[in-house]
Amino acid sequence: MEKSFFPMPKGDKITLVILLLYVIITFFLIKSPVKIAGLSIFGWLMALLMFIAPLLHLYFVLKEEK
Repeated sequence: MEKSFFPMPKGDKITLVILLLYVIITFFLIKSPVKIAGLSIFGWLMALLMFIAPLLHLYFVLKEEK
């Protein structure tokens, strides 16, 4: 039987695992009463995810090209 998916590069697999772990940890804090500058810790971590995800992926893409 032939595989129906393209192979995923190692850097993409690592990025996916790291981001999934980050999101799981972040969602454990969804009910946290902690606030920083009027925004819950969950909001800060989700905002940080918008910067971490592309930077992490760029790091592994550039590392893979070398």
